[in-house]
Amino acid sequence: MLFLLCTILEKENVDIIICGGGCSSMLLLYNLQLNPAFKSLKILVIEKEQKPQPKTWCFWHQGNHPLQHLITSSWNNIQFGSKQFTTAQEIIPFTYSSIKGDDFFDYFSNHFIPQFPNIEIVKDEVILIEKASAQLSKVICKNAVYTANTVFSSIIGKEFYDAPIFLWQHFKGWHIKTEDPIFDENIMTIMDFGCSLPNSFDFVYILPYSKNEALIEITAFSSDVWEEEAYLNQLNKFISQKLNAVKYQIVATEQGKIPMVDFNHETLGMAGETLIGTASGKIKASSGYGFE
Repeated sequence: MLFLLCTILEKENVDIIICGGGCSSMLLLYNLQLNPAFKSLKILVIEKEQKPQPKTWCFWHQGNHPLQHLITSSWNNIQFGSKQFTTAQEIIPFTYSSIKGDDFFDYFSNHFIPQFPNIEIVKDEVILIEKASAQLSKVICKNAVYTANTVFSSIIGKEFYDAPIFLWQHFKGWHIKTEDPIFDENIMTIMDFGCSLPNSFDFVYILPYSKNEALIEITAFSSDVWEEEAYLNQLNKFISQKLNAVKYQIVATEQGKIPMVDFNHETLGMAGETLIGTASGKIKASSGYGFE
C-alpha cells in the first residue's frame, strides 16, 4: 500500500475520492476495480489514523460470495429463543455467513489494494466536503485539501442525530471457548430473549464456530448506550442460566453501536457527494442489517 504525505497531495485533482476506510468504502473500492474502466482512474481513499475496532460482520447470501475466502463460518439453520420456547428453522437456499473484521481489513490493506497502482491511501481526517466548481468537489481535511471529479463518503452527518426518532443498536460480545462441547455448530442463534431485562428490547446473539467455541453477544435497542456493567451482567446471566454455568475462557471481545433513525435518507450529500454505507440509509432501522 502506498502512503503519501498530505502536503504532496495538496490541491492535486484525482478522479475519485472515497472518504472513509470502513467496510462500505472497501467494498466500493473492490467493485470499482472489478470494472476495467476504473483501473486507469486515480482513486484516493482518505481515512483517519486509527486502527479499526475488532468486529464480526454477518450477512445472508446465495451460492459463493465474492469474498468467500474470508468467510470464517456459515450456517443454514437459525434459531429464535424466548422465556417460553425455542425454535429453529432451515434457511436454504440462503446461507448466513460471518467474516472477522481483522481478516477483512488485512486482506484489503495487504493483498487487494497493493495490486493496483491507481489507488492511494492517505491518513487524514475529513473536515468538510464542498463544491469547487460545476465539475469538481473539494475535500477539506486537517492536513490538506483535495479535489476530485467524483466523491463518495461514508461519513455520518449530524442529521442522523437530529432525527425525530433515534435509537442506538449497541452490543458487546465475548468469543468464548468452553471445556465441554455444548454448542451445535450447525445452528446459529439470531435472537434469544430468554434473559431480557424488564421493559427492555435486548437479546443474545450466538455464532457457534465449533462445539466448544462461539461468539456470544448481547444486543440492545435504546436511546442511550448502556454502562459497561450492564453488558457484563447480561452476558454472565445468559451463560449462567442458558448455558448452565459452563466453564469457559474469553478469547476475544468486541463492542459497538449503530445509529437507528426513521427519516428519509438522501443519496447525495450537501456538496453532491454520493453517500455510502450507514450514511446513505442502507442500514435497516428495525434490525441493523445493511441492504443494497
